[in-house]
Amino acid sequence: MPRLLFAVVLGLLSAPLAFAGLYTPDEPCPFDIKPDGTAAPLPLTQFLILYNDAAAGQFPIDPKNPGTFDWVPTDDRSGVKVLAGGGLMQRYAARHPKAAQLTGPDLAAYTATLIRLGGYNQAISRLTPEARSRTPNYLLLANLSHALALAAGTPADWQTALSRFADALDCDPPTPPPGTTPEQLKWQMRVDRTHYRLWLRLSKEDAEKRPPVPTQPPDAVFETADRKPIRFWESDEEAKKLPPDAVAVAQQLALWSPGDVKVLWTLGEVYLATGDVKAAVKVYEMCADGRKFGGPAVFRDNRAKALDLFAKLPPDGPRAVEGDPQLDGRKGLFALVDPTTFYVVVGVFALAAAVMLVLQGWSLAKRFTRSR
Repeated sequence: MPRLLFAVVLGLLSAPLAFAGLYTPDEPCPFDIKPDGTAAPLPLTQFLILYNDAAAGQFPIDPKNPGTFDWVPTDDRSGVKVLAGGGLMQRYAARHPKAAQLTGPDLAAYTATLIRLGGYNQAISRLTPEARSRTPNYLLLANLSHALALAAGTPADWQTALSRFADALDCDPPTPPPGTTPEQLKWQMRVDRTHYRLWLRLSKEDAEKRPPVPTQPPDAVFETADRKPIRFWESDEEAKKLPPDAVAVAQQLALWSPGDVKVLWTLGEVYLATGDVKAAVKVYEMCADGRKFGGPAVFRDNRAKALDLFAKLPPDGPRAVEGDPQLDGRKGLFALVDPTTFYVVVGVFALAAAVMLVLQGWSLAKRFTRSR
């Protein structure tokens, strides 16, 4: 299978991740916001750096194949993964000794680190009292909801996560942390109130229905203006209904929940629906090879479609385009080099060679005359 080579720098453990679904002032927002309020998607290489960083606390990464993960055993005493990312463990170690006294943004940062490390229950235990506070904090309730969602197993667990999320949305919005602009915060709050809420609801429905894997679709985390789900993986017509920042939204959801392979698969489907075949192939590869995700029929069919489209792409770099009127009738060398340029260069060299021959002949004749 063809593989794309991306320069993923795995050592950037302090790379910024986004907040809102998971808030930590340690990590500013990485998305650029356009004048119309939508977000520009991250380049795939940058996204992979951030995604690997977000997943480092739960998956060891094979440096020879970035995006390939396996589950790490859990420490039975703390609930924190044993082989965690170095940067995350440094944050955990710095705040853990005073965890009981932390409040506000510091507590949000500490619990976000716990969540990144897989310590969902530990984070839930520390944040649950905050839900009963007379002055609830959006950041803390958002983190509590996210920890509950990631730890959820039953429909009742998902309902609790939805309830805590509703409590968070009733709070005043947080002040943008250093490195995050008000525009970025506004966009992330919109993602929170729309697409993240849909992800919570869909996850609860999945837990209730337990559909067979072969019929399970990706997450329909996008809706039309009249609240109808956009089934963007099914047809080009449905794909046209996606918002202009659909890739950025899907990237954000994947960064919030790097352990959820279905969210990663959804990102791959969004890439394919928006025409980024190379990125789609890479993400499908991460699901299939890295997470050993056999997937339902939709995953297998669309992955095969992406691979077929990828095989038909022209190679990277400049090349002749079939049907280009400027190249019609040219073959061989002249298909690569403009004829006028070629003849000018050859003419200059020919003239220089003629001059050299004349000078050489004159020099030989002069030497012959002297010898006589």
